Amino acid sequence: MTLTAIELGQGISVTPAPGWVIGDQGPGWVTLHNDSSTAEMEIKVKPANGNDAIAVLQGDISRLSSLSTTGLTNVRDLGAPSGNPLQSPNFQQQASVTFNADGTSRMGLIPVVGSFSELLNTSTHQSAFIVFAQNSDASAAADSDGQAMIDSLL
Repeated sequence: MTLTAIELGQGISVTPAPGWVIGDQGPGWVTLHNDSSTAEMEIKVKPANGNDAIAVLQGDISRLSSLSTTGLTNVRDLGAPSGNPLQSPNFQQQASVTFNADGTSRMGLIPVVGSFSELLNTSTHQSAFIVFAQNSDASAAADSDGQAMIDSLL
């Protein structure tokens, strides 16, 4: 089965990992989840202020309720974000930080772990804000699936 890239605008697209499907989509954003709905990734492509991926990431996290549709609450245990340069036609910097939070399910709140990531194009000032979350029932492949989808954005 060939997976089709999902266009997010500005020449940026994401290729879902095998078994991942679109949960919801709008202009410049998509939410994907694995076939067992134990892991979810939301990607939003948007304009960014500045040339520092860590600063852009911290700003996006502080505006999480207006940027994300994931329904995360009680986000905690954020460490210090780490950043690194990228050799990519779409993005030159990446920043990320892990978290614990409460996610929503049909049966109420459930504990989840995940990461916030920011990919930044320092020339065009476009960024991709990525929220990845998984619950304790997620398979071991969920992390590598998430990384593969982030890599497809580059």
